[in-house]
Amino acid sequence: MLAAMEAVAHRLKAIVDQLGELFPFEEIRISGGALRESAVWRKIVSQVLERDLVAVQGREAALRGAVLYALERYGMKT
Repeated sequence: MLAAMEAVAHRLKAIVDQLGELFPFEEIRISGGALRESAVWRKIVSQVLERDLVAVQGREAALRGAVLYALERYGMKT
């Protein structure tokens, strides 16, 4: 099970690295039950990404991210 979790974490790192080239960012916010509820999973992902993870409370975190991106894109302060 740990090997599968590490494999997924390394895939996430590849995605984060590619996105970071296009959209530099400082923190990674996480949502969803799996990362929020599993300290082991959170630790694996954090270590592989070599970054701290910030847990987002509440629902519809992906939608919130899309809205914040759109506001920034159109020059509106968030």
